[in-house]
Amino acid sequence: MTRDQTSSPARPAPSSPARRLQGEVIGKVLREQYETVLAEPVPSELLDLLDALERGEAPR
Repeated sequence: MTRDQTSSPARPAPSSPARRLQGEVIGKVLREQYETVLAEPVPSELLDLLDALERGEAPR
């Protein structure tokens, strides 16, 4: 085994259904928390990132 295989935790592949679901959940939670805690709408720059997460895409 290589060092990478033994030292890093197992993560789903970037395009796997598990990874997309993970991104979707994280995106929704972040969006809700932002709006709840700050009592403001999410800025458009952040919305783009959250939308990408929810689609399971890597934000750029």
